[in-house]
Amino acid sequence: MALLIPVLAACTPAAADDFTFVAHRGGHEAYPESSQEALAAAAAAGFPVEFDLRQLEDGQWAVAHDAETGKTVVGASGPIDEITTAQWESATITEDGREGHPATWDWVVTQMPENVLLVPELKDPLIAPAKFAQAVKLAGLEDRVVVQSFDFGKAKELAELGLDTLFLTKADSPEKATEIAAAGIAFVGPSNETSESRLRSFHDAGLTVWVWTVNDQASAEALRGGGYVDGVFTDKPVALSGS
Repeated sequence: MALLIPVLAACTPAAADDFTFVAHRGGHEAYPESSQEALAAAAAAGFPVEFDLRQLEDGQWAVAHDAETGKTVVGASGPIDEITTAQWESATITEDGREGHPATWDWVVTQMPENVLLVPELKDPLIAPAKFAQAVKLAGLEDRVVVQSFDFGKAKELAELGLDTLFLTKADSPEKATEIAAAGIAFVGPSNETSESRLRSFHDAGLTVWVWTVNDQASAEALRGGGYVDGVFTDKPVALSGS
């Protein structure tokens, strides 16, 4: 069933001045992160929507960052891969007095607007690149998905399978910008602790650079004004974008 979600802000472009604000886990401004409500609200406000995928017991993919449910999920508990789709869909997410509903990949495919960029991370090693690429193509989402991974081998495989791919890096990741670009990977997601010189190297290699995770206005403005970063992942897309 589709949710009717109030729009957080006017539907203005999320990439003003060619700078993109990606809603990290759907954002954390009005609804619990990773919930249907958070994803839908970010999409309604015009932001690319980032989310993590993990495999449920029966093979469906849950939108979930952690391998276990933790305290925020009520109605289902334990490792994600031991929870069925029915159990996951009947649970609720509670956070800071707010409530939402868990999402799945099928929910994302059927309920998210057609003009919204989807930025999933394959968090679970059980989700094989070939299987994910097949799912994207079966859903006709090749032009709407930028898939992420911290695993360089997996990122290369996803790119070889024809998907727009973002390789996530840490400040001390060994891969060079030229190596990433040569693998056919178009996007890179450096941590916010990455040096300016390394960020510039990514930019100079022709990669689209989205830094994670940036939640303060000063940092966002500095990166936006530097000319070598194309966007940020943020829990606060509305606040930081000024929408």
